[in-house]
Amino acid sequence: MARLVNDAALTALARGLPNRMRFPRPFTPSALAALLTVWAGCCASAGAADPSQKAIIFVADQVTWQDIADAQTPNIDGLIERAAIASMSCRTAPPVRRDKAYLSIGAGNRGQASEGKPEESYNVPPGPGPQPPRPLPAYARPGQIVNAWAAELARDNARLHYEVQVGALGDALHRAGLTTAVLGNADHGEVFLEPRRAAVTIAMDSRGIVDLGDVGLAMLQERIDDPLRAHTNVLALLARLTECLPKSDLIVIESGDTARAALSARDPVAPAPYERERKLAALERVDYLLGRILPKLDSRWLLIVLSPSPSPSQFEWMTPVIVHGADWPAGQLTSGTTRRPGLIAAMDIAPTILSYFGLPPPASLAGRPVRSIGTPPTDRAADARIKRITDVERRIYYTNRARHIFIPAQVAGAWCVALLAILYVGRRGPLLLPRLRGPVATLQLAMLAIPVACYLVHFAPPGLSALQIMGAVVAGAVVLSVAAVFLCWPHLAPVRQLCWVQVLMLVVDLWGFDGQLQLGSLYAYSPVTGARFYGLDNQAVSLLLGASIIAFATTPGLRGGARWPRLILPALSGLLLTLTIGHPQLGANTGGTIAAVVTYGTWLVLLAKPERRGPAIGLIIAAIVAVPSAFILMDVLQGGGAQTHMGHAAWQVLSGGPAAAWQIITRKLAASVSLLLRTPWSVVLVAWFAFLLYAAFRPPRPLRSVWEAHPNIRIAAKTLAVGAIVGSLVNDTGICVGTIMLSYLMFAMTFAAVAGAPASRR
Repeated sequence: MARLVNDAALTALARGLPNRMRFPRPFTPSALAALLTVWAGCCASAGAADPSQKAIIFVADQVTWQDIADAQTPNIDGLIERAAIASMSCRTAPPVRRDKAYLSIGAGNRGQASEGKPEESYNVPPGPGPQPPRPLPAYARPGQIVNAWAAELARDNARLHYEVQVGALGDALHRAGLTTAVLGNADHGEVFLEPRRAAVTIAMDSRGIVDLGDVGLAMLQERIDDPLRAHTNVLALLARLTECLPKSDLIVIESGDTARAALSARDPVAPAPYERERKLAALERVDYLLGRILPKLDSRWLLIVLSPSPSPSQFEWMTPVIVHGADWPAGQLTSGTTRRPGLIAAMDIAPTILSYFGLPPPASLAGRPVRSIGTPPTDRAADARIKRITDVERRIYYTNRARHIFIPAQVAGAWCVALLAILYVGRRGPLLLPRLRGPVATLQLAMLAIPVACYLVHFAPPGLSALQIMGAVVAGAVVLSVAAVFLCWPHLAPVRQLCWVQVLMLVVDLWGFDGQLQLGSLYAYSPVTGARFYGLDNQAVSLLLGASIIAFATTPGLRGGARWPRLILPALSGLLLTLTIGHPQLGANTGGTIAAVVTYGTWLVLLAKPERRGPAIGLIIAAIVAVPSAFILMDVLQGGGAQTHMGHAAWQVLSGGPAAAWQIITRKLAASVSLLLRTPWSVVLVAWFAFLLYAAFRPPRPLRSVWEAHPNIRIAAKTLAVGAIVGSLVNDTGICVGTIMLSYLMFAMTFAAVAGAPASRR
């Protein structure tokens, strides 16, 4: 408390006392000077920053791990061997842009900005000399750095459907009496007329103020003989760093040259073949600068080397981050945002710095503090660790590219396969040659096998391109469907086996392998574009629900007879799967939990005797409230660093009240409406419901045979219809939930109808 009061008092003195304040006559100038000297000494001893508590962020923008592997960077390589490393997701509010990436780091959330606003930051001049091109706010003081668009940046982010506090990191540090500084810039242009100073937005407060540093032209050396036009002035930057180190608690250093190299790649005068050489040369200069800085730093301090945004030509790649400090042993980084070894998010940086200083994060921060999970001493060589990271990055990158092709292709394939099936199950009998019945039935199985094949792609080599991944998925689906036909006959056994394989694969992956299969799956969160990477994506939830209900409906022991297999076994299985979907350490999907309770509850209600359905419905309604609430409470009790998005949302509602709750609801509604209008799943969902209504009220003979031979299929149809409606309403990307759930029903029914239903067995 004494430190806060003293720092606040010193700040007030530094800004000057109001003119109307007068001292009594006994306070002569000499006495006042002596008093201030003594007081300043006391304040220095009580309020000075702990020398073992400093955080340094070294920025080398638009760099990839591959760049580090290709360049001669002895200082970065040496740091990697004794530090913790990871790839960092640079996702911001769409569309993704370089200056937004910087802004998002300081905000601790996915920030928004009009183009160029985060870049325009200036030193506050000491007097009436030359002024910056943009007028600076009146509260700025000489020696400070100020972003000229701070108020406009706050208004830009106020329009988002979630809370983003621009300058949240700087505000939290200033409230604790800590000081910030920024050094260097990435200015670009022949006469430095294009400011590139977004690094200020990492450390600034909500007013746009950074306490110390220099982002002006003194940080540059003009190079007429170089296509970059300028290099970072290493000597000037080091001199200012020496001045700022004793006075600052957080220092952001913009190395600048790699960003200029990326910008110069757009220059039509500079030949493209030399672009790679210029970038690597710039990275080697950055490495030299880092080598000059490292001896000035205490090994106990927190040092973060990062690249806020990748190169424009590789904007789907993730970027390197290196963390060194007393509490970060050599190894891989992870965080509560990703829960994946070697993966963190840009919005994790601000919570990490606040946690380092022992400060509570504000509610607007969506990230979590990063931590090191360690690595064996024999596996600390820079080359080996970089190769492991780049292999994961390559898999993520090409899987994300394949996802853009996969969804439209799957929708088109579903339409074609469904049309072929309808030609065989029409009211007037099959319209195609009977000899094609087997291949058409196998195609129905292939559509059920595609999700399984998508998860098995994880075991393919990491260098596959997007088209190769798609080819592997299609080939795997065909092999699985043919194997199911030959190994699992009789009738409906292939459907049952594929559904159980899908269910067991998801459950075992989450319970036993921390979701590693999902990392490269086309039915999972993308670390490139996803808001979170852990747990079950809504598509994976729909796979689990759809596959499990069809598995229940087609398993012989669950068709009738004793009460145990008919009710108790599905109830226990539904409880396990609901736990998998919603538990904070597993699926962490609140909307999916509600959909699971409704789906499995509907299944049990429809199987129960009519006189017992009323109490069962009451229990389901109670479970819809109780089960998600229990998971959220478990999550909240974990604490801020380990909480998932469920606990964080609950914390926001508790701290922000109804306004925060309404903000979360409107964000999810906006996401649902946006997806509804632009995804091809919408058309498929309407078609599936139309086919269900047709099959329910005017079923052709093949479908009537399926209902008669497999009455549980009809119960599954009602169950999945209810689950699809609820899942579509309670999830922010719910349209895909309903569509995929019904897809399992449609392809199971059409397979049974095309293959020919046997006589009923009860």
